[in-house]
Amino acid sequence: MRIWDSVVVGSGPAGVAAIEALLESEVLLIEAGKDPKDRKPSLSADFRDGLFEVAPKLRGLDFQDLRRGDSISFLGGRHKRDIRLPLSPGGYSTAWGAQLFPFSHEDIAELGDWPISREDLTEAYSWFLSTMNFVGGSENTESFFGLRGNANFEPLPLSRLARGLLARTASSYTGPLQLGPALLALDRNAKSSDFYSAVGEEFGSFSPQGMTTAFNRLQRILPEVSVNFETRVIHFDEHKSHVDVHVQRTGLGPELIRTRKLFLGLGTVATTRLILQNSGQFGRAVPFVEHSPHLLPMFDPLADHHNEPSKPTFPVMLNGFLDTGPRKPIVAIYNPASAPLKTLAHELRVSEASLSKLGRDIIQRFAVAQIWSQTRWDEQSTMVVEKNAVTVRSFYKVNPKVVGAAARELRKLGYLAFRMVSKSLGPGWGFHWVGTLPMREHPKELETFSDGRLWNSKRVFVIDGSVIPSLPSKNHSLTIMSNAYRVAKGAR
Repeated sequence: MRIWDSVVVGSGPAGVAAIEALLESEVLLIEAGKDPKDRKPSLSADFRDGLFEVAPKLRGLDFQDLRRGDSISFLGGRHKRDIRLPLSPGGYSTAWGAQLFPFSHEDIAELGDWPISREDLTEAYSWFLSTMNFVGGSENTESFFGLRGNANFEPLPLSRLARGLLARTASSYTGPLQLGPALLALDRNAKSSDFYSAVGEEFGSFSPQGMTTAFNRLQRILPEVSVNFETRVIHFDEHKSHVDVHVQRTGLGPELIRTRKLFLGLGTVATTRLILQNSGQFGRAVPFVEHSPHLLPMFDPLADHHNEPSKPTFPVMLNGFLDTGPRKPIVAIYNPASAPLKTLAHELRVSEASLSKLGRDIIQRFAVAQIWSQTRWDEQSTMVVEKNAVTVRSFYKVNPKVVGAAARELRKLGYLAFRMVSKSLGPGWGFHWVGTLPMREHPKELETFSDGRLWNSKRVFVIDGSVIPSLPSKNHSLTIMSNAYRVAKGAR
């Protein structure tokens, strides 16, 4: 029977990063989603109103070919949300990607008891950053995000409100709110120079060409790697010289795959579920950490917007931070006018007819400040796997004082923004999930070694967000990729 050097499960950021480190060996990728060649054409991303009827939001519902997988129930306070894990190459990152920030020394120190230093990730960070181009950022945000966009690339099209907000912060404002155009990672190999015409994040597009996402990187390396699409891992058994991986292939039935090393990168929830099921630990609670973003609406009452037509663009117009202490929360300014009218009506909980009467001029005076803050495990939030269900109880919230501080600074700049009309999106929404199988210097049960191995294993490695014990305010995709690359390269 053939024995593969390595088998990687999952083609999200972690899986693709591990494959890039393993390409010189015999590597097999196992992916539950369909082969990209077999997909139907993705939906148009020109933000037509009919889009919402066809693809009614990623949050727990079908979104293009992020087909329905297993449902995860998120509970917290008065919130309950059922979220489907995607069965698609690239996973959630195919819709979310392109905002990739390296962690600083301070960020990694904030993670707490994690045996990985900034130096351990330097090589991988450098490798990935060397394969991308960036647009956006400013002098105000460069030190915080560790990046500055390349001025040779066409800048992100900004709404009039976003341009006005940048101008006001650059004039006489001296407060702690630091903003710049949103930092986006561009795909150097994209054939089109128009990096934004197909970009819509949750408002419409699927892994737009021109952006760096796991799916776009996967497409580039597919000719160099063997892949079993539409294949689920059911169970694995580790032996002295190899790992037996039992899989179920759509239309073909069960199959046994044998490998010297197994890398699990299905995503935090799916990887942890597989490991708990594999060891029969149903009902066992494991720590769960997530970013729970908070939405702060803002309105520009005075500026003359001249009913400027909205253009297809990345909905995050600006990103920055509140420089209020060592744990700096991120403030990202969203442009609702880039969304279809039906999506706006759904989000604002008003009728489409009422929203239409307001007119685009009024809509373009609105923006949403999305606030993310550093989170550690609160000793309450857990994930539990039963035979036919996965339940997450998550209690994370952005501190109301942080939301109040952001509102206060926006009012200084002339915008109407009040904490009392802001809202938490509740558990699960941010898709930034970590902490279930944290890396430790001396791991206990259901923890991992610093080289990625499970606590009881020599040949099974965990490479996704589950090994990160907590989160700074920044998006952690690049750190997941870099750690997966580090683990895979070290295991070669």
